[in-house]
Amino acid sequence: MQSVLLALAFIIIVVAVSLGEKRQWISFASSDVQAIDTSPRQRASYFIKGVAISMVILRLIFSFSNLSERPFNVDEVRGLYRLAGYQESEIVAKHFQGEILNVKQLKIYQQLSPERGWNSVFNALSRNPEHPPLYSILARGVMSIWNDAIAARILAILLGVATLPLAYLLCLELFNSPSAGWVTVALLSISPYQILLGLGLRSYSLWTLAILASGVALLKAVKSGTVMAWFLYGISVCIGLYSHLFFIFLIIAQGLYILFTEWQDRGDRIIGGLAASIFGLILFSPWIWVAISQLDRIEDNTRWVRGRPSSFISIFRATIENIGNNFVNSWQIYSGQSIVSRFLVLGIALSLYFLLRQNSIRVWGFLILPILVTLAGLTTPDLLQGGGRSLQSRYLVQALLPMTFALSICLANITHRARYIWERLFGSLVLSILILAGVLSGFNITRYPGWDYLEHGSVVSPVNFEVAPIIRASKKPFILSDSPHNFVLSLSHQIPEKSKLQLFEHAQINKFNEFVSLEIMARNHHDLFLYFPSEELKAFVDEQPDFQLSELSENLPVFKIQHQSGN
Repeated sequence: MQSVLLALAFIIIVVAVSLGEKRQWISFASSDVQAIDTSPRQRASYFIKGVAISMVILRLIFSFSNLSERPFNVDEVRGLYRLAGYQESEIVAKHFQGEILNVKQLKIYQQLSPERGWNSVFNALSRNPEHPPLYSILARGVMSIWNDAIAARILAILLGVATLPLAYLLCLELFNSPSAGWVTVALLSISPYQILLGLGLRSYSLWTLAILASGVALLKAVKSGTVMAWFLYGISVCIGLYSHLFFIFLIIAQGLYILFTEWQDRGDRIIGGLAASIFGLILFSPWIWVAISQLDRIEDNTRWVRGRPSSFISIFRATIENIGNNFVNSWQIYSGQSIVSRFLVLGIALSLYFLLRQNSIRVWGFLILPILVTLAGLTTPDLLQGGGRSLQSRYLVQALLPMTFALSICLANITHRARYIWERLFGSLVLSILILAGVLSGFNITRYPGWDYLEHGSVVSPVNFEVAPIIRASKKPFILSDSPHNFVLSLSHQIPEKSKLQLFEHAQINKFNEFVSLEIMARNHHDLFLYFPSEELKAFVDEQPDFQLSELSENLPVFKIQHQSGN
C-alpha cells in the first residue's frame, strides 16, 4: 500500500511540474533557444517554488534528525581539540602512555576551558597550516556561548543551509532565470553529498558558502565594474582562502574567466579582477606565512592522502561514483549503482554540451572552467606523483557545484520553456526522479547516523556507532587500546563516563608488560574490550594465560577479552 501511494505521489509531482507554467513554450531543440532567458525575468511557477521550499525544510529535518546520536568522526574530533586550544602531542603524551583513565578526562579536550584562551587556539591551529582557521574561529565563538560540540556542528548545518539563497542569487545573475534558481535550490537542498558535508564539524559548509558568494560577487563586479564591487569580490576571495586551501583552484578558474571574457572589450575588468584577487591574497598573507614556514609539517600531516595509490582508471571510476553520489547515495552499495552514476554523468555531460552550444563563454565559461581547473589541479599530482586527492569526494566541491547548476538550467529549460508536452513531461520526469532520489537518500542519512562525509564503512564512525551500544550495555566496561588518539576521542562521545580506558601509543611493546594486567582488569570490571589493537597488542593479549579474544562482530576491529577461568 505504501509503495502504491509513493508511486501515485510521484506521478502527481511529474504532471504538476510539467503543467505548472502557463506561458508560450519553446522547443528546447530549437535553434533560437538559449540556456539563459535574456528577456525580462519571468516568474517561476508557484509549484516549483513550493517544491524547492519543501526541499529546504526537508534539508533541515534530515540535518537535525538524530543529531545527538551522530558520531563525531576522526576529522571532527581533531578539529574540536584544536579549536579548544589543544595539540595532538600533548594529548598523546599525557593520556596514551598506559595510565588508566576515565572518559571524562578525554572529554576535556572536546570542550572549551578557561585555561585555554585564544593564544592556545591559534597556536594549535597553526600546527596544522593545511587547514585554514576561519571555520574553527567561528566554531570557537559559537561554543563560547554553548560549550558543547553539538553547537559547532549546528553552525556547520546552518552555514550549509545559508548556501541555498546564494545559489538562487547566482542563478539570477548568471542565467537570469528564477526557474533555474528554484530548481537549483531544490536539488542542492536534498543532495546527499551536500547534506553529509553540512553535517560535518569541518569547514566544508563554509567553503561551499564562500564558493557561491565569490561567484555572485564576481558576476556583479564584471557587470558593474565599480570599485566597491571589486572590493567585495576581493573580500570573498579572502574568505574562500581562509575556508579551504583548494579555493585557489577557483581563483585560477575565475581569473581565466575574466581574462577570456574581457580581454577584447574591457581591459579595466581584467585589472579590477587582478587587483581584487591580489587584495584577497594580501589579506590571506598571514596564513600564507604560517604555511610557508611549516612546509615540512604540512608534508607530514598530508602524508596519508599522498600515500594512497591511484591510477587513471581508479580516478576515472571514483569521479563517476562521486558525481552520482552528489544526487543519489546509499549507506550500502545497491544493485545498479554504477549504472545510475553513469546515467547521471551522461545527463550532466549533455547539460554542459547544451550550455556550451547555446551560449557565449560568459555563461558556459563560468561553470566549465572551475570544473576543469579543479579536476586538473587534483588529478595531475595524483597521476604524476601518486596520491589520492582526487579520490576524496569532499575535495570536489568546486567541480560538483557547477555540474549541479548546469543540470538545473537544462531541466528548468525543458520543464518551463519547451513547446511540446512530451518534452515537458520528460524534463519533469527527470527532475522528479532526482528529487525523489535525493529525498530517499536523505531518509537513509537519518536512518544511519554512523554515515558521514568520509568513506562508506571504511572509517571509524560506523564502527564506533556499532560498538558503542555494546559498551554502554556493560555494567563496568574497560577498554584497552593502542589505536590512534582520534579513534578513541571519537568513541568517547558515545560511551558513558563510567567507562575506564588504558591507552597506549601505537605498539608500545615495552610498556604492555609494565602496565597491562588482565587479571586485575578482570577482577575490577565486568567486561574487557580490545579496541582497534595493533597486531603487537593483539598478540600480547593472546599470549596471556586464561584469556582469549572473541570478535564482537564479523570484520570489526574490536574484540571482547574473555577470562576462561570464569570471573
